[in-house]
Amino acid sequence: TASCEKLTAILLAPWFVKDVEKISPQYHTSTLEAFHSLIIRFTPKSQVFSFKGMLSRLQIAAMHYNENAARSHAATATGELRYAVVYPKYKRGDYTVRALKTNPTAWYAHKLMDLLFNSVVMDPLPYREFSDKTLFQNLSEPSLKGQTNRKL
Repeated sequence: TASCEKLTAILLAPWFVKDVEKISPQYHTSTLEAFHSLIIRFTPKSQVFSFKGMLSRLQIAAMHYNENAARSHAATATGELRYAVVYPKYKRGDYTVRALKTNPTAWYAHKLMDLLFNSVVMDPLPYREFSDKTLFQNLSEPSLKGQTNRKL
C-alpha cells in the first residue's frame, strides 16, 4: 500500500537510522561517565597510592557503583515522587525538572567488615601471601655509574 511504502521510506532514511543509533542504549556514555566520576572521587589524581592501595580503592569504587547504579526514584512519606528544579547555565535562566533519586547506600562496607572480622582476622595467613615483596621482587634499581655523563 501507499502508506506502507511511505512509512518504509521514512524508517529506512539514512538520517532516521543515524538518529535511532544515537538514542540506542549501546551508545550512551552517561553511565560510563558516572563510573569514571566515582573512580576519581575514590582515587583522586592529586594523591599517590601504592599498587595495593589503588587496587583496593578501585575495587571499593566498583562495589559502590554496583550497589548504587540503579537507585529508585525518591518519594515522600505520602508516596508522592520527588523532583528538583535546576537552572543550567546553557538555558540562560530557564529551568529543568529532574527526578530525585534515593540516597546512596553503603551495605557493601558492612559486608566487607563482616568478611574482614570473620575470615581475615581469624586466619590471616592466606591473605598475607600477596605482599609488597611479591610485587617488587623482579624490580631492579638502576645503577648510577655511567649515568652521570648522560646528557638529558
